Amino acid sequence: MLKNNYQYILKRCKTEDISEADDILAEAKYLRNLEHKNIVKYIDDFIHIEFNRGIIESTYFVIIVMEYCEGGDLKKEIDQRYYKNEKFSRKEMIEILAQLCEGICYLHNKNIIHRDIKSQNIFLTKDKTLRIGDFGLAKKIKKNKRNSCMTIVGTDCYMAPEVIRGEKYGKPV
Repeated sequence: MLKNNYQYILKRCKTEDISEADDILAEAKYLRNLEHKNIVKYIDDFIHIEFNRGIIESTYFVIIVMEYCEGGDLKKEIDQRYYKNEKFSRKEMIEILAQLCEGICYLHNKNIIHRDIKSQNIFLTKDKTLRIGDFGLAKKIKKNKRNSCMTIVGTDCYMAPEVIRGEKYGKPV
């Protein structure tokens, strides 16, 4: 925690070499410009190099500084309620879905597709505001290209059939 009372979280991504680290940073740069109540705020990013004694090659890490969401992720919330035999109310479910749709709509208006929407990548603030995070597989697409992606990425049980089949896809999936 810093003196302004904001809390941040650091995501540490190990990379194979400096060029892979640069690629990750290039993708993260456009995420810092996202400003929406339902998107985790990216604060900063940098490369950390660890020099290993006795080993010629260094280890590279991309460090991403982000807003900390005190409520954890939606999967944790679902699991906790399940084990306590508590259910989400209809109102809570509608609110979660509405916030998720608002965040995704914002991203799509910025021509960004997340490509890994799942409960583990949806975070909650202390007041239960939903924030979409973990943009490691996100892609910025060309404005007028409806289906411009072909890479099979994401978590298999959450993937659209078009992605699994290796077809071109875009915002609709």
